[in-house]
Amino acid sequence: MANVEKGTHGPNLEKGNWVVAPIPVSNPTMGTGLQLATLYLHPSRDGNGGPNPTSGLGAMYTDTDSWVVGAFHQDYLLDDRLRVTAAAGTGSLKLKYYGLGGEGFLANNPLDYTIDMAMGFARAQWRLPQSDHWFLGPALIYSDGDVEMEFDQRVAGLPGVNKDIAVGGAGMVLTYDSRDNNYFPTQGINFSASYFDFGEAMGSDFDYGKTRLDLSYYKQLFPDLVLATNGAWESTSGGRRFSIRRRQGCAGITGASTWTMMH
Repeated sequence: MANVEKGTHGPNLEKGNWVVAPIPVSNPTMGTGLQLATLYLHPSRDGNGGPNPTSGLGAMYTDTDSWVVGAFHQDYLLDDRLRVTAAAGTGSLKLKYYGLGGEGFLANNPLDYTIDMAMGFARAQWRLPQSDHWFLGPALIYSDGDVEMEFDQRVAGLPGVNKDIAVGGAGMVLTYDSRDNNYFPTQGINFSASYFDFGEAMGSDFDYGKTRLDLSYYKQLFPDLVLATNGAWESTSGGRRFSIRRRQGCAGITGASTWTMMH
């Protein structure tokens, strides 16, 4: 842990470290429970203060019997000329549907429904020629979920819905990364722009495109104080879809997680 804390004022880690982070989660859609992230922070591959690879296992359980397990690995290869990320997970979510906009009958009488799902993601980015901070490369994403909703919870006699939904897409991701440390940045910018095309060619039940921009900015104000700002923008085109998205942020060994309903 001393080496991890040193990262806030020194070079990237010179030897591996384990970090275990319990993260409470509570929201009306999914219930109250605990997430557990177990990370292995690898030493820098080049030994000269380059980015540190990270491997991780994650699990979540809530009082609605919702659960998720997953694993990921992020690596920096060939003297950081190639960056790769891969993740996979599975789970079963017991959720409540409050309608659109938080208004109407369902706002106070939500419907229970279940999603049993599996997910996978892979990305590879190469450093652009004559550049120190720009990276570009392809990415693939796929998820398959069985959605079950019983409408007779509110209106007797109505049939339930049980549908398998697959979402698969291929895209390109452009990244600018000038952070001084990928674990504890004190200065620099981390920007990414991505576009994914979802369609039948990737096994998707929906046909649409998604554009996303992410920007993080870090500036050291005092030796023990760093200003960190984050912003994101996302837009879709084509067929709209219903999905559950999970967003997680982690700074040091603390973090926060939000589940967002989208339509």
